[in-house]
Amino acid sequence: MTPTDMAERARDIANEFGLSIDVLDEARMEQEGMGSLLSVSHGSDQPAKLIVLPRIGHYELIDVRHPAWAACRDQVLRMV
Repeated sequence: MTPTDMAERARDIANEFGLSIDVLDEARMEQEGMGSLLSVSHGSDQPAKLIVLPRIGHYELIDVRHPAWAACRDQVLRMV
């Protein structure tokens, strides 16, 4: 799965469950001063993406049984 594929999947999941999401491309990461992260991605043919899911409330309020959490967890586990 490429970074672009992962970002698209994350957008789909976020939209499905009404979560806000921001995906930074390489230009935005450069603008934000994320040179270290970008230096790692220079070894790839694929453009870097950074998925940002803002936290709402307190961590104690996050229900790990929520379908959105399970979908993200399962997607990451498939990448390993």
